[in-house]
Amino acid sequence: MLVLVMTPLRQRPSADPLVRLALVRTLWHLAVKLGPQHLATSFQQVGVTLLKTLAGFLAEVSTPTQSGCDSDNLRRECLCVLLRLLQLPVDPGWQSAMEGVSLASLASPLETGVLGRHLEGFDQTCRTAITFIQQSSNYAPELGCLLMHLLLKRAAEAHSADSVPVAAALLKLVLDGLTDWLPAAPLACKTVLWEASHLPEKMLTSHCYYSGKQGQLHGTPVLSLLKLVLQPPLLAVFNSTEEVTQLFQRLLTLGLQNPSRLHLLQSVLGCLERCPPAAVLACTLWLALASAVLTCVQAGNEVNQGSDLEPDFSALVATLAFPVHHGLPSADAKLRKAVTRRWLQLYRAFSCAAVLVPNESPNSICHETWRRLCPALTEQLKEDVGYVDAVCDLLAAAGPSQNLSASSGSSPGPPMLSGSPCWGQRPHRGSALAELQPYCQALAWALDAIARMCPGEARRSASGGKLVRPVQDLVGCLRGVPPLVEAVGLLAPPMSALLASGQAPKVVEPMWVSLCGALVSQRQAAWLSDEQSLLVALTPLLEAALRRCTRGPVHDRTVHLWHTVFAQRPNLQVPPRLRDVLCKAKLLPDLESEELALCVPVSVSQDSLVPDAELPRTPQKRELAVFSPSPTARPTILRVRRAASRASPRKGRSVYDVRAE
Repeated sequence: MLVLVMTPLRQRPSADPLVRLALVRTLWHLAVKLGPQHLATSFQQVGVTLLKTLAGFLAEVSTPTQSGCDSDNLRRECLCVLLRLLQLPVDPGWQSAMEGVSLASLASPLETGVLGRHLEGFDQTCRTAITFIQQSSNYAPELGCLLMHLLLKRAAEAHSADSVPVAAALLKLVLDGLTDWLPAAPLACKTVLWEASHLPEKMLTSHCYYSGKQGQLHGTPVLSLLKLVLQPPLLAVFNSTEEVTQLFQRLLTLGLQNPSRLHLLQSVLGCLERCPPAAVLACTLWLALASAVLTCVQAGNEVNQGSDLEPDFSALVATLAFPVHHGLPSADAKLRKAVTRRWLQLYRAFSCAAVLVPNESPNSICHETWRRLCPALTEQLKEDVGYVDAVCDLLAAAGPSQNLSASSGSSPGPPMLSGSPCWGQRPHRGSALAELQPYCQALAWALDAIARMCPGEARRSASGGKLVRPVQDLVGCLRGVPPLVEAVGLLAPPMSALLASGQAPKVVEPMWVSLCGALVSQRQAAWLSDEQSLLVALTPLLEAALRRCTRGPVHDRTVHLWHTVFAQRPNLQVPPRLRDVLCKAKLLPDLESEELALCVPVSVSQDSLVPDAELPRTPQKRELAVFSPSPTARPTILRVRRAASRASPRKGRSVYDVRAE
């Protein structure tokens, strides 16, 4: 009998929308009369025909009918039929929306297993319905949210019944629909996302339910939901920052429970960097992210997403780099302080965990971190006192490791800088600083920013005082002339400006004293071999120190440095501008007066006073190209010969005296 009834209903439908709507109503009336039990057994004859009819009707272009009835209203009734077919006992919050569907419902909900057996037909019809909802924004808040809600309920029910393929297909249907629907109705998508975040934890964190990009080992439904939450249209409809942070933190906490947590973290940061939100929201989201990551690292979880032979810490480094690029430049003082504090905690925990990885040098963490941070340190940000102060805090905490470069009494030669890291971008070729080059560049940026501050700026000494220890640690871990020359070449311009201004003596004086002490120590250890290039790099600092300070620790250390490192070196070429300063400080002999003096050797013998025994008198010429500031041989006692004058008669004059007159 059922076959006989369905035969005319399977014929090609009429082009008239009203006729097709009558067909839909007839099929639904038949389904209601059959009841859930008989409908499940005869779903291939009745249900599949109904789904195909609904899909064809919903896919049609909206056109007015001959009777003047809008086809959107007719398709809306078809959508109501689909909702009744998927109907389940709903929560009280959705009860009013379900009552708005003006159709008779089934006596009891259809089993989810029936959907699984005919999943292809349901999938096609639901996708067509979602497309209709996108085109008809007037129905999106009520019918669209209700359809997504029913699909999520069906997916959770399939998960409880261990029907993983059905649950994964229904969840993929919801996620794909949200992705397409988000630009048109972000407020409705927010409601659906809140509900999706409360799905069973195993369902959200399992790879079995992920249907996104293939080959993504960290792919889970949580990752898809996080990417949707971070879309700019959706962020704009949240009522407050706390609301979006709460949803983001819940999803992120679930995602970090997955073994591929570091890859998921890197994907989330990639979404934030592609479309960074406003500074306040960016800092707030980063604080939530950093707190979750810090908890994982402190719990002893792995920070290396590579192997022992090829370590990879890209996810943690990207986490540290994000606030410096997108949060700190525009945040207020209170938020900057909170971000800086969390950044320091995360960096310390990361460093302690990373040094346990085999084949990884201690300074590689410092190198890669500051390699990512240096592009954010622009010239415009030097005018922002709060940002400079925050960067000084980061420099004070994220400095080079001293374990690798500390000198040892048993080592025959100078310790080497840490080797090139196996991950990230390797140091620039030709850089003597190797891994410490980005950190030294950041130090120079901060010192230059402090030197540009107004003389009366109270934060000048406070910010600069944080850099004293980093500069001391940096110069203390460098060995040999090439790294010292490169480091001094970067630090000399801002340090000389601070020395010349005299506005921050408590900042620059300890730095200069430490640099002098490090150079003297290396000179005594015979590690300095090319003093000429070192002198050229130190010229601005020596000139500023001797011009500004005529006494005190800076002057004394400068004089001691000159005598210990440079004064005993023969054939040293002194730059002209430094030569004048050294002459005024009486660290070089007065060469101009020597050119005019006529010098003769003094003999202890009386015969040397005879005019015939005098040596030819030739003036000494000044060597401009090569100069030895302090001769190594014992100096000869000289006497300047003055013009002859008539001596007064003295008693006991010898014959040699008479001849001399």
